[in-house]
Amino acid sequence: MNSQIEFMMMFQEILFYIGRPVIFLAITVFGFIVLFSKTKSTRILGLSFVFTSFANLLECASIFVARLGNQAVYMNYVYVESILQMVIMIAVPLCMCIFIHRNYGKKLIYIPLLILPVLNIVTRIAINKAFNSFGMPVNDFVMWANTVNAINSFVIGAVSSVILIIVFYKNRKKEPVIPLTWIFEIVGLAGSVFYTLFLCISYLTMYQDGKMASDFSNSAAMTAGFLMALISMAFPVYVMVMAIKKGKIESTR
Repeated sequence: MNSQIEFMMMFQEILFYIGRPVIFLAITVFGFIVLFSKTKSTRILGLSFVFTSFANLLECASIFVARLGNQAVYMNYVYVESILQMVIMIAVPLCMCIFIHRNYGKKLIYIPLLILPVLNIVTRIAINKAFNSFGMPVNDFVMWANTVNAINSFVIGAVSSVILIIVFYKNRKKEPVIPLTWIFEIVGLAGSVFYTLFLCISYLTMYQDGKMASDFSNSAAMTAGFLMALISMAFPVYVMVMAIKKGKIESTR
């Protein structure tokens, strides 16, 4: 029984530490295919896929950098990664805004979709400073700060998703390439709900008395992370397939 549990945990680690980066690399390839496809309207979405996958790959790389054991290298990496992540947090919704503006004429979409990621950055800084001022032990700080940040990011991301669902649903009949985008936004939002739930449970139960205390919560979080990566691949695949299909139709005219 123990050997089966160990095998399952090892399999989950393979999916999380190797499977996720492979998925994100695949999304990068899909993004470039969309970016250089013959369908002009979706090219900007291809760029957003490249940005998103790059951000996820940076997060994956941070795990391996942390395991090197060199604190100075890790801190420098985290500093650079934080700057790049903040830039990408603005660049990705900007690409979506440009797509909606160009195809549906919605000029005001820039306001909410660009304000929300800025709000996310500001609130994350405020949350970290607030918990840091409590003077709690490092593990408690990491546990509570990560939990609150996960909830904060989910709420702000959910607001963005709802806005996009409404916009894409209302314009589904005039969208010639990707009319089902609103459905993928709903699927992504549902996935975020379960992922955030697993993540918060993991953070709240993972550390006790300064040591790892829950293999189950850690295992559940890794499984949820891999499944979320799979879900995130669905929309880029859909856009890629539809862009290629549309490009072939236009080239035959």
